[in-house]
Amino acid sequence: MNEPARFLWAKSDRGRTDGLHLPLVAHLLDVAACVQAILEREGLELRKLYAEDLGLEPDAVIPWLAALGGLHDLGKAFPAFQLQWKRNGRERGKELLEQGGFEWEESEVQGKAAGHGVVSQILLEELLVVLKIPKKAACQIADALGAHHGFRADGKEKRDARLRKGSGLWEEAQHWLLKQVLDLTQASKYPPPRGAELSGQAFMRLAGLVSFADWIGSNIRWFKFERQTTDLAAFYGEALDCARQALEDIGWPQMEKCTIGFQDLFGFPPRPLQGHTQKLLSNQSQPTLLLIEDQMGSGKTEAALYASLMLQNQVGHRGFYVALPTQATGNAMFERVGKKYLSKLGYTRPPDLQLIHGAALLDKRFEEMRLQIGEEAQHEQSVVAHEWFSHRKHGLLSPHAVGTVDQTLLSILNVGHHFVRLWGLGNRVVILDEVHAYELYTSTLIERLLAWLKAMNSSVILLSATLPEQVRHRLLKAWDSEIPQEDAPYPRITKADKGKAVVVGLETRALKYSIQPAPLEVEGLAKKLVELSQGGGAIGCIVNTVSRAQALYKAVQARLSEQSEKPTLKLFHARFPAHQRKEIEDWVIDHLGKDNKALRRSIVIATQTLEQSIDADFDVLVSDLCPIDLLLQRAGRLHRHNDPKAFERTLRGSHAKPILYVSGLAEDYSSLDLTLYYWHMVYDRATLLRTWAVLRHRLNTGAMLSLPHDLQGEHSLIEKVYGKGKLEGSFGPDFEQDLSAAMEKLEEDRKKERRLAKDSALIRPERFFEHVPDDDRKIDDENPQLNKNFRAVTRLGEPSVTVVLLERREGKLYSLQGVRVSLEEEPTFAHAKELLRTAVVLSNREIFDYLADKPIVSWKESALLRHVRVLELEDKRCVIGQLEVRLDDELGVVYERR
Repeated sequence: MNEPARFLWAKSDRGRTDGLHLPLVAHLLDVAACVQAILEREGLELRKLYAEDLGLEPDAVIPWLAALGGLHDLGKAFPAFQLQWKRNGRERGKELLEQGGFEWEESEVQGKAAGHGVVSQILLEELLVVLKIPKKAACQIADALGAHHGFRADGKEKRDARLRKGSGLWEEAQHWLLKQVLDLTQASKYPPPRGAELSGQAFMRLAGLVSFADWIGSNIRWFKFERQTTDLAAFYGEALDCARQALEDIGWPQMEKCTIGFQDLFGFPPRPLQGHTQKLLSNQSQPTLLLIEDQMGSGKTEAALYASLMLQNQVGHRGFYVALPTQATGNAMFERVGKKYLSKLGYTRPPDLQLIHGAALLDKRFEEMRLQIGEEAQHEQSVVAHEWFSHRKHGLLSPHAVGTVDQTLLSILNVGHHFVRLWGLGNRVVILDEVHAYELYTSTLIERLLAWLKAMNSSVILLSATLPEQVRHRLLKAWDSEIPQEDAPYPRITKADKGKAVVVGLETRALKYSIQPAPLEVEGLAKKLVELSQGGGAIGCIVNTVSRAQALYKAVQARLSEQSEKPTLKLFHARFPAHQRKEIEDWVIDHLGKDNKALRRSIVIATQTLEQSIDADFDVLVSDLCPIDLLLQRAGRLHRHNDPKAFERTLRGSHAKPILYVSGLAEDYSSLDLTLYYWHMVYDRATLLRTWAVLRHRLNTGAMLSLPHDLQGEHSLIEKVYGKGKLEGSFGPDFEQDLSAAMEKLEEDRKKERRLAKDSALIRPERFFEHVPDDDRKIDDENPQLNKNFRAVTRLGEPSVTVVLLERREGKLYSLQGVRVSLEEEPTFAHAKELLRTAVVLSNREIFDYLADKPIVSWKESALLRHVRVLELEDKRCVIGQLEVRLDDELGVVYERR
């Protein structure tokens, strides 16, 4: 080895032993080996993309990517970094430098040291040009490699790094390290990258790959300090063995194809929707956008999963990610995907499936599937969840995952290592369910996400039952495709690729819902629910706020107390402690889902938790007035599985015909008060008014809700509500004046939301290098103490805080399970998980302001609890200002004004 360079270190033992360290050259080769091992397991398609990105010959892709990955930490060869290692009063870094004969100026080590990633970028901008790589491309490659600690460097960081990079012997060591990496990876045998410049997606692919490799190559589980570095060629061979073993241990397998027929996979022949989807993709050889619009319960999920399998086989995608609106819908889809899809594909080893959202570790099915690093799957496990991917930033690297849409949106916000998330989604199939369900801010972020996913060679499948036409146009435009002249009415499948779109109309079952008014006041509505339950069957009621759901539950409960034979009464909302909410969610799916064909006598009162993707089937449904698309989503739980093509379910005589009761619809405009139950705080006033007017006209004329007819063309209720055209019917000058003012405010709010979303998201791929990194970095963190201007936001709305409820008895604290809790001791992982099972997310502004600046000191090091707050209860209640917070065993967390 070069004498001076062998004294440079990359990683120390952090004081665990006496002076053990990993030489810098060893770490560079470890990470280079990880890049090579990763690319060996990726398909040919990704290697082609890297060849195009960098202007490389096919055979040069792996050697050159490995070399560039290894050079990511070349910037550790500078004075300030090497002097950082100190232990027990000894300056170990300084001692090594003196042995190697290195010198430095005081100005190079004074003040805050430049980050070694930034120094790597500065060094490589010069050294890559020496290797005959075009200057612009060299700077962009260096930018991608230097960003491996999370962010691109800004101008000030780079200016500071140039003053501290060292000279003389330092430069000799840097050149020597460069040569070793190039020679040992075989990159020096091939022409260097010759592309004139990188695209935005090329930057993301390089930065994501290198960070992934660095995370693996920095783990002493596989890359130990004690290895000999005398023979570097032999060392690199051993590093490759370590890298391949590491990928085995974390559950990142070789790509493999799986061919299976639709009926063999799902147990029933394809319906028209699923058959047309297969035909559209039968000869698909490149990434595509597939937009499936069909009614609730039509089989969109099965169509999307099978389409995903076809695209993986034909296009060469690695795996999929299924994105849902909420944690609850993610939990339901996770079991569905694991049990009814992945487990039947017949892979040679159990595939990895991750559940990705903030409360994933609380899901018992996910916990049962988890494997520790290196642990082998048990014989009966057909699907597993490897522990390594459970880390907050690792999840999207798994070949298969289910989670919330927020995880995908973090890939296009400027948060730390967003490019790793984007790399994880790249060359995958991304399924976005319920794309109509998001506010304009989030919907605009999704549009930007589509542009990046297309650039990253991914296919995207969008699912919706009630998509406004303007949203459909924006989504297709984001994919750089236009609506074809020969469009088809809803229901339909739209396939977009090569800038063109093809639309296929679908046959679907005709559904007719009778609309009936329901009482607005709680007592009257409770009476109606009890009356409906006399006919048997499952009665569903979806209301707009938790407080209204709680009041309605109490009123129904009081009326049922007078009856000898009572239906089962359930309350389902988001303000229950996590373990209790999960129990209720499981009950709803088990008793009201597709697999339960028995007669059910029950009343379920719920909030929007039941609106999206929960496979519940009611015999009759009552809903508060809400935007028309969401109302139709709620109606999708009504006679959801009364379809002879799926299975037949005996219906009670009094509920043989589907009736949708709407609370708030009975009122004339003069008596309609949207503020009475705070509906105007949940939905914008203009949309509620237009929905009310459309439904009142239907009610006045005796017309039924008819699907798919009412979602097509000029008949579309969605367009009547979300458009700007004149409404049918006359409701008086007061209504017109109120609606006009509400529409004006809505337009202002929409402009603000779109502007805010566009400013928050990464610039479009084709303009990526026009943006110069500055101080717009966002933090992907749930810490409620963070200023909202620094936090990455995927949805607008009131701030929320995760709260563990503890009971104080005789001066001591106990969990809801009665276990003694000490806030002075750091909890074990198991204890932290049990505490988190009792947590509840509260979005009340007064509670947030009260708790945000009250972190629990002993929880700061806990990965699960560090951003969780404690609410101490006495007799199951506490007082915050004028608000009393009470935990009720049946109602969940209740707010009461004093």
